[in-house]
Amino acid sequence: MFCFLHESAHLFALIAVGGKPQCLTVSFFGIALKYESDLSIGSELAVILAGPLLNIILYVFIQDDINLFLAVLNLLPVYPLDGGRVVKLLFPRAVKYVSLLFLTALLAVSVYILFRYSIFSLFLVCLYLILFIMRSL
Repeated sequence: MFCFLHESAHLFALIAVGGKPQCLTVSFFGIALKYESDLSIGSELAVILAGPLLNIILYVFIQDDINLFLAVLNLLPVYPLDGGRVVKLLFPRAVKYVSLLFLTALLAVSVYILFRYSIFSLFLVCLYLILFIMRSL
């Protein structure tokens, strides 16, 4: 549900800045809004950051840890996450290197969590992101 609200915030921000949505993709790892990319940098930033901002607001008022997790995860500078999209928008030539650097650190943390606590969800997210980066950047 909170992933849907996160993407809804992107959609509402997109409509607010005059953008046009193209499609909403649902996968095992989340939901992604695709839209025409003819927005100004400021408008694009507003659309990208709307999702994590809503998660932070929900965390402050509801105190549900999943919203804090979603905000922090999405703000990581790893493409295609929101933070990575900000890096790609502002520093397009650096996005691959920044993504790989942070993803390597995240993968190390996820392996620790996997072996220490037997929680594998972050590890699966890392594998998905690695495959995405290898395929698209």
